[in-house]
Amino acid sequence: MTLSTQEPSARDLQRSPGHGAELDVDEGDPFFFDHPLDHVPAMLLLDGAVRAARAFDGPLADRPEVTRLWMQFDRFCEKDRPVQLRLGAAADPDHPVAIRVVQDGTDVSLGGLACTPGAVHVPLPTASPGGGRPPHAEPALVHKRAVTQILVGPLRRTGPETLVTPVLEPAPSAGTTAMHPLTLLVEASRQASTMILHAVHGVPLDHQFILCRLDVDLPPGPAWIGPPVLRCRPRRAGRDHTVVCELLAGEGRRGTVTCTGRTVPAAAYRRLREATRNRPAATGPGPLGAAR
Repeated sequence: MTLSTQEPSARDLQRSPGHGAELDVDEGDPFFFDHPLDHVPAMLLLDGAVRAARAFDGPLADRPEVTRLWMQFDRFCEKDRPVQLRLGAAADPDHPVAIRVVQDGTDVSLGGLACTPGAVHVPLPTASPGGGRPPHAEPALVHKRAVTQILVGPLRRTGPETLVTPVLEPAPSAGTTAMHPLTLLVEASRQASTMILHAVHGVPLDHQFILCRLDVDLPPGPAWIGPPVLRCRPRRAGRDHTVVCELLAGEGRRGTVTCTGRTVPAAAYRRLREATRNRPAATGPGPLGAAR
């Protein structure tokens, strides 16, 4: 599968020494801040890392599209402090470029990515203004307010351990035209994972889903016509939650996005944030956290 042909934008090329970029945290962005958040969401960190890879002038210079990626979120990323994205060479042959998200001198997220020569990422088509959209998931189940930001449909069970949901075309007013297509696919998987927590496992709606890790594998190949379907395989152990979302085009499997996280009751989440919001800079992993 492939994901975008657009040239690197000025935002992609906002560079700092060491193959890095400063992340632009705009709380007025309707995609990343659909509702008030007390931290930088994981999807914005992901989007920043993919954009930084497009401008990376090292081993990715002639192959700018990401086809494999992992990111682990070890600390909450605060909105009111500078955030640096740093890319460099890694020893992992499957993910030869290392990702570091740094705030106050501390790694808040680590990861790795790979690109495939010749990969072409095709954006999801946008629904026409007069054509309407198919049925969408309930906003509360995917932790969204604006229905234009909902990227998945209702769940349908297809087996004892599998559920499917269509990926919806972004609405014209959703503010997603500037989003990297990979970000949209991962956000659709996050929404599906959150919906499964509430609709299938009965987690109360006021519980926070703290995203701990993302794994993306999108093998190159011809692009599909229209959005894919997600075939979801959830695993839950206590508060820990993993959903493997297989991307299907017709009968073919076209990659996976895996979301791993944990659920936290509202009161426990408030205590966690009070303890971490004004923490001093430190080394080593902290409380796992990223985005709702």
